[in-house]
Amino acid sequence: MNTPTTQHNHPWRWIPSLYFTEGLPYFAVVVLSSIMYKNLGLPNTEIAFYSSWFYLPWVIKPL
Repeated sequence: MNTPTTQHNHPWRWIPSLYFTEGLPYFAVVVLSSIMYKNLGLPNTEIAFYSSWFYLPWVIKPL
């Protein structure tokens, strides 16, 4: 008996969307902090330095 082939939702289809959604909190934190620091009057070099520290949790996550 032949069954019709249906398109299954394979787990591999979720991987790109998962990586995208994992990056959204980092993006939101960096963008909002940059806007906040700019409103406080900090120069771009200091904004880049302080915003780079927000990436630390994602760096040490595998450890």
